[in-house]
Amino acid sequence: MDSSRQASAQAAGVRLVSTAIVPATPEDATSIAALHAASWRSTYRGLLPDLFLDEEVDRNRLDLWQRRFELDEGSRPLTLKAMSGGTLTGFACALIDDDAEWGTLLDNLHVRPDATSRGIGKLLLGAVLARVREAGVSKRLHLWVLDANTRARRFYEREGGVESGTASVELIPDVHVAEVRYVFDAYVR
Repeated sequence: MDSSRQASAQAAGVRLVSTAIVPATPEDATSIAALHAASWRSTYRGLLPDLFLDEEVDRNRLDLWQRRFELDEGSRPLTLKAMSGGTLTGFACALIDDDAEWGTLLDNLHVRPDATSRGIGKLLLGAVLARVREAGVSKRLHLWVLDANTRARRFYEREGGVESGTASVELIPDVHVAEVRYVFDAYVR
């Protein structure tokens, strides 16, 4: 947080907690899945069926994260978590050098709904881009975001993402959504 925002927060009586970005481990699968489900319920209400968000999203996200963390460490996607005051406040998951043309896929970046607009997403995105540079295998990072998720789209645009195509995907069984691809040059930021 820059010094002017920090001073404003302190003047308003807000307690500032530093955020650390660290690698996630298999022990984090349950907490990451819970945050992922909470983020979907908060962000995708009206975009995905209420029945799915109310009754199925927790199991759906837990299954995904258990599968991801069951992979051998060398095959596992890069998963970073944001920890603020000992609490999981966000995570990002990237498939390094996933696509020959588009580079690394940022498959997930979610911040706990009550912790948005605090710079956590920016920290996670920056950490993933740094890891892409360190890996030295791809020069670009791309991601897909729901077209209707205007808040996320504005975030990626502010952070330097360039819109580069659209697609219709089946996000969950029998539910198709429009998505927009954003591309980042991993060496510009």
